[in-house]
Amino acid sequence: MDEYKVMIVEDDPMVMQIHSNYLARAGGFSVAERVSDGEQALAALKKEQVDLIILDVFMPKADGFAVLQRIREEGYDTEVIMVTAANDYASLNRAMKLGALDYLIKPYDYSRLEKALKKFRRKMNRKEGGQKAVLLEQREVDLFFEESEREDDLPKSINPNTIELVRRFFREHGREEYTSLEVAQAVELSSVTARKYLNYLISQQELKATVDYMTGGRPCIRYRYVSRSLGDRKRRSACPVK
Repeated sequence: MDEYKVMIVEDDPMVMQIHSNYLARAGGFSVAERVSDGEQALAALKKEQVDLIILDVFMPKADGFAVLQRIREEGYDTEVIMVTAANDYASLNRAMKLGALDYLIKPYDYSRLEKALKKFRRKMNRKEGGQKAVLLEQREVDLFFEESEREDDLPKSINPNTIELVRRFFREHGREEYTSLEVAQAVELSSVTARKYLNYLISQQELKATVDYMTGGRPCIRYRYVSRSLGDRKRRSACPVK
């Protein structure tokens, strides 16, 4: 494909222009539609199919999540990169579950969008290559699901998106200690799943676990992010009773 067609959905004209300039700088992308709210985006998509949507979250009439959900419900095979000021875990989790290709937090720089566009190109190349074959081999199937954030492979039981959620939680709260239940609630995982990911990060020496005996009840394990730049840790409240 010579150029990929892009729709920009953004209610701030200045940000929309930044998106357009960055896409032109990247090369290989043509802005087919510029719309300022969710309803316009859905109407435009019915008229003209695009390959990629750069989608804001906070917009009038229909927010970005409502738009993305409708896109999936109506069966459009359009890739979506969300670019938004929504930097909470619930929003990130929701975007992942709805199949967003990437999630950029405003303000972002060109290098971060370029990384997202490279991910988009890789996925499109795999899609286009796969259409030539009637049957896929396992190694070809694996390529569609393979987007590890590290060069070394993760264990099969560890999802790269989920592990990044947990990592990011600790990076942003690195001066504090948390129980597995607190982590589970913060990133919307089950307690069992949270402990699995916490144990993995301990094995990678990214977290440190300590046993807290000063709870007035049963001891509990607290986890904190390991970084030389974090300084002294702060202690959280007493362990919650299960």
